[in-house]
Amino acid sequence: MENFFYGRLTEENIENIEMAKHNSDFTRKARLHFHSHHEILYIEQGIFKIYAPKEIYAGEGACIIFFKRGVYHGTVRIDCERIPFKSYDIKCTSDTLENIPDNMLQKDIFVNNDIVIVPLENVKKRIFQPKIEELWGLCSDGREQNLRIIYSYLTVILNGMVYNAEHQNALCHVCKPDKELYICDVVRTIIQEVDGGKSITASSLAETFYVSLSKLSKDFSRIVGLNIKSFITQRQIECINKMLKKGSSNKAIVGKFGFSCESYFVRFYRKYMGITPGEYRTRFISSAADNA
Repeated sequence: MENFFYGRLTEENIENIEMAKHNSDFTRKARLHFHSHHEILYIEQGIFKIYAPKEIYAGEGACIIFFKRGVYHGTVRIDCERIPFKSYDIKCTSDTLENIPDNMLQKDIFVNNDIVIVPLENVKKRIFQPKIEELWGLCSDGREQNLRIIYSYLTVILNGMVYNAEHQNALCHVCKPDKELYICDVVRTIIQEVDGGKSITASSLAETFYVSLSKLSKDFSRIVGLNIKSFITQRQIECINKMLKKGSSNKAIVGKFGFSCESYFVRFYRKYMGITPGEYRTRFISSAADNA
């Protein structure tokens, strides 16, 4: 069973999970944003509201939330001067869920909903809190050696969400499209196509979503904060950097992303990163060796 559970996992997959801890004693307004990854937000304490983009939930105390990648959302912290806001943020790619076998995790609730919000009573908090804290410790120290344990804890946390969602008043939310929120689907499409090494342009997106290029460009820039070309390039660079960290050759990257030749790819990369692909690859490998 252990080999089956981790059969598709390698040390490279550890890049698919990142974790952050937040403590705040100041109130923050909603900052609506997108992610190219799934997000699990565990709120330990605080008063808050969830927007997607309109308010869909207001709560106080412990709560655990799943945001599907590409979903337009925001969290507002309220009255932090009186009750400090404490939370943990877990970011994971879609591959993370795929790497967990279906018989180990009921994925339907995460596949069929854009946001899942599970409020936690004190007794439920005592179940989640130690697991979240231990996962934080594992992600912060020696992650390569703790890969299997990290995925085990993540699976337990997700299964805990499923169980509690089915047995109490949880909110399972599907974002309804409107005249601007089609941009959520545009972002998902860009991520999917770029990650798959396919070519995509603003013009092709306008045709796909049956809007004019001018409207698409204005809506995208206003909501995302970047123009379409910059967003596509940013995503390409992220994907390329992951391949370089794994030691992929320039030729392999050129082949996947359809650059006309290696020299053009090097110029493209240096323009946005300030160094060549070879220099980035060398720096990462040297850094990894120093930390070994």
